[in-house]
Amino acid sequence: MERTKPMFGPASAILAGIAVFGPIVAFILVVNAQPPGTPSGWDGLVAVFLALGASVVVAGVASGGGVLAGLIALVRREHMRWMAYIGLFISGVILCTLAYLVVVSQVGR
Repeated sequence: MERTKPMFGPASAILAGIAVFGPIVAFILVVNAQPPGTPSGWDGLVAVFLALGASVVVAGVASGGGVLAGLIALVRREHMRWMAYIGLFISGVILCTLAYLVVVSQVGR
């Protein structure tokens, strides 16, 4: 059996890194997108909530992709499986945390 090129394992690890650091970058970019000057009233609070929303979306998409890529790497029995394990663990923890937060936010309704 010939070895497959390791592409999904590294992709899983890279997406896990994006899931960790992407929300930080998204938060900084959205908050700094405010026009210069003094914010009036609710502008600062709205920017923070938009930044939090963008951070959650970035983390969810990147961690979902990391889990999917890690699973594909394991199914394909890629050479660099350890990267798939790292990506699966980190992305899985983030994805489970986001899913838990969604469930908890809907319980009181």
